[in-house]
Amino acid sequence: MYTSSSEKSRTAFGRARNNESRFGTGLDSRTGHAAPKSSGQQSFAISCGLPALAQATGAKLTSLGFHHQEGALITFVVDAPLGFALHKLEMVDETGTRLIVMTSSACIEYWEDLWSLRPYGLLAGPVSDEELVEAVTRVASEDRYRATPPGTTPLSPTELRVLGCLARGLSNKEIAQRLGVHDKTVMNTLTIIYQKLGMENRVQTVLYYWGIRDILSDAHNDLTG
Repeated sequence: MYTSSSEKSRTAFGRARNNESRFGTGLDSRTGHAAPKSSGQQSFAISCGLPALAQATGAKLTSLGFHHQEGALITFVVDAPLGFALHKLEMVDETGTRLIVMTSSACIEYWEDLWSLRPYGLLAGPVSDEELVEAVTRVASEDRYRATPPGTTPLSPTELRVLGCLARGLSNKEIAQRLGVHDKTVMNTLTIIYQKLGMENRVQTVLYYWGIRDILSDAHNDLTG
């Protein structure tokens, strides 16, 4: 989930691998040069579904000059397992905590769903040390900050809402009830979504949204290649 700026500019965006092996050194993960430091002792907390990754993320942020403190104003929500951050944002109460989401998802539509839930920060894909420092600095100043790979979704806001409902396992009828539209409208919208995303059916589309389609494709290629 972390990489240097130079690596980020020259590698294709994809799922992060070997996250823990690149944490806690105080050096940029590719160049070996000293990582950028924060200008002050800003505190942070971490929320993550995988304790080992939460610990590694804390070590990384500490190496950048930040202070790990439970209950801090700024909380990094590490999206592991995938979907953890989405659930966290949907359940968050109005406590004043400023959430910065970090996700390795490659799905643009998933990023848009996360961003629509109003976190203070969103970091997607390989994240540089500079972006981590910038995110904390900006959020501490009550600014929203987003760093995601280039690209935009072809879907309209309505289509994004339908896709989000579909990905959560809702039936066409349930989607229609939630959005206040007719069943036929949902069916037509899904057809458009499949066409725009290059999917053949709802199963493929759900797998795409959750990043499983690429994993299965890679596994298939490994077995048949």
